[in-house]
Amino acid sequence: MTTCWIGLDDSTTESGCVHYVPGSHRWGLLPKGSLTEDMDAVKKDKPRRAIVLNFMHPETRSGDGRKPLLQFVGGGGVPLVRQGAVIEGDYFPIVLA
Repeated sequence: MTTCWIGLDDSTTESGCVHYVPGSHRWGLLPKGSLTEDMDAVKKDKPRRAIVLNFMHPETRSGDGRKPLLQFVGGGGVPLVRQGAVIEGDYFPIVLA
């Protein structure tokens, strides 16, 4: 999977810019965090809007099937993709080059 993050607002230290730590690719897995624990804190920061594009091989399969692969702001998400099924459909279009 490849992700492309395109910033629409300036990314500054105050707005929480991304920092790359040399050698961190050798650390192994880190504990899972939650992006939704303190969503009210997001409202206190300056906006950092972006467009995110995720690209994956067209034969990528679901590893879980119990939760939606994408959640929408305000609740809900895309239809479930059963475990082992190819991830496809209206929410996962095929990009032709």
